[in-house]
Amino acid sequence: MILNPAHASSHLLIGNVMALQEQRVKSIPALYNFLMLETKSNRSATAWSLLQEQLKTGVKKENEKSTSITVPGKKKEDDEFYTAELMLGILEAGKMNEANKNKSYMELFAENSHSFFTILGELKKNNRGFWWDFYVPFFYDLAKKNHTASFCYYIAQSAYPEDYNAWYTNNLSKLEVFSEWYTGYDRKGKK
Repeated sequence: MILNPAHASSHLLIGNVMALQEQRVKSIPALYNFLMLETKSNRSATAWSLLQEQLKTGVKKENEKSTSITVPGKKKEDDEFYTAELMLGILEAGKMNEANKNKSYMELFAENSHSFFTILGELKKNNRGFWWDFYVPFFYDLAKKNHTASFCYYIAQSAYPEDYNAWYTNNLSKLEVFSEWYTGYDRKGKK
């Protein structure tokens, strides 16, 4: 992937492997990346489903007033992704808040993705390794440049074609700016 960041199959494979190993914070960026590269295929439909499953893992609505969040994985002191794992649960549970009841699924998906990318970026300064050095800078830069909504609608165009088409019609210039940014992005963090 480092030699060819546009190799979609590599991102899909690593996303699936990490999901099987119950390492969703590692799985999710790989799946997001795959969906950016391959938006309309049988594989993208499967990847979209897996991404949604990974985002919802550990969150259960008990009743009208109670939602439980379970953080899978190792203990906090053993897992460099623990904080991000916890935040994924909080973000997913937040979708059920009264303040979000009138928002569409795609609005919440974009907002939560933006928060997740930002959280990962803020955690990066204390961490090193493949995920921290390859995926996190890209998604953190994407969030800092305010391209998250464009990215999220773009990768969801097969799963939510009506939402994508409506968003696209009203936000073509945003998608063009995102496309220009992405085309010029160097995965080593240099523009």
